[in-house]
Amino acid sequence: SVVFRPARPPPRSLRDSCLDVLSAHANDIPTDAIDALEETAAADVLRWIMSKQKLTTAIARRFIRSRHKDLADALKELDLVAGVSTYG
Repeated sequence: SVVFRPARPPPRSLRDSCLDVLSAHANDIPTDAIDALEETAAADVLRWIMSKQKLTTAIARRFIRSRHKDLADALKELDLVAGVSTYG
C-alpha cells in the first residue's frame, strides 16, 4: 500500500528570518548598523518593526539619525505619541 504524506510547507526564507530577528531585537540596533544597510533593507527592517508594533520613540530616533534621509523624513511625519498606550 502507498502512504501519502502531506507536503511540507516551504522553508522560511533567510531574508524573512533575518528581518524577524532584527525586528525582535530592535532596541539593540545602533544607528551605525542602520547606516550600513541599503535604504531598501533599512525600510524593510523598519516595516517589520512597525508590523510587530514595536516602534518606540528611541528606535525611531535611530532611524531618523541614520543616513537614510527618505526614511527619516517619513518618520518625522508620524505622531509617535499617538501610538503609545496611556491606559494602565
